[in-house]
Amino acid sequence: MYWQFAEQWENSVVTLHLLNERLNGDKVVGRGYGSLFYWDYNLTEHKLNGVTASILYWYFHKNKIGVKSRNSTNSMLDDAIYEEPQQLTAIRHLMSFFKNYTIKTFYKSLYHNNWSILIGSIDQSMQTYTELLPEKGCFWADPFYIERDSRRYIFFESLNYKEGIGRIEWVELDEHHQVINSGPVDLGIRSHLSFPNVFEHENAVYMIPEAAKTNCINLLKATDFPQKWEKVHELVSGVQAADSAVIEHNGLWYLFTTHGSISVLTMDLELHIYTSDKLESDNWSIHPSAFKN
Repeated sequence: MYWQFAEQWENSVVTLHLLNERLNGDKVVGRGYGSLFYWDYNLTEHKLNGVTASILYWYFHKNKIGVKSRNSTNSMLDDAIYEEPQQLTAIRHLMSFFKNYTIKTFYKSLYHNNWSILIGSIDQSMQTYTELLPEKGCFWADPFYIERDSRRYIFFESLNYKEGIGRIEWVELDEHHQVINSGPVDLGIRSHLSFPNVFEHENAVYMIPEAAKTNCINLLKATDFPQKWEKVHELVSGVQAADSAVIEHNGLWYLFTTHGSISVLTMDLELHIYTSDKLESDNWSIHPSAFKN
């Protein structure tokens, strides 16, 4: 991954290895590639700025400024994937990173990502899906669907660009996937919120939202579904966690979460797995596989 990001390759190569007992990849069983760097911005209300940015984007893309060609994807398979870069090479990559970061920051000042929610059946074409669009100046992300008392709900993150803070909201759908009701969610947490992992357990509705600034993984329970929730437990304390999700399997609970931080310059994230014999437990422990080298 170092070389893909350092050289700004247009495509990312994914290799599936079959591991032996020593966890070494001694056999390649599949390869593929996809887009790694892309420009995904929509025009803001400042249309003149948007047109200017579009012209500059065309110039940068036409002259291959900021990305390498697709040929780099094929050459990766012939290179030493884990080769450690020399110091001067790393410095050159760092300078290139700051150049490309400046370009992308310029675009982001003129454009906004516009995320929406698509609703449909997995056995149908996406062209048949219903699209739920956010209000102007907002984007929606991390949707979670749940049915309660024969009614359909979606919980999701709603971020207002001016405020820069995510909130959790909900919509209720009819049988034709049309919104018939909506509103904010009161979780009693005032920091940035996202990834509202909502689920049922023993006829109650729970949620584990992402609230990294609270330095814990919070378990909340609906007291007045879908609007009102209260914190009932801290599953894990002393961590900045993102995108936490739980499943129950063979009488054991598994908590999947990401520890670390994301800044404008760095991304330092690791997947962690915790286990417990019950949901509201004080004894969530790291899964044994996490200690393997």
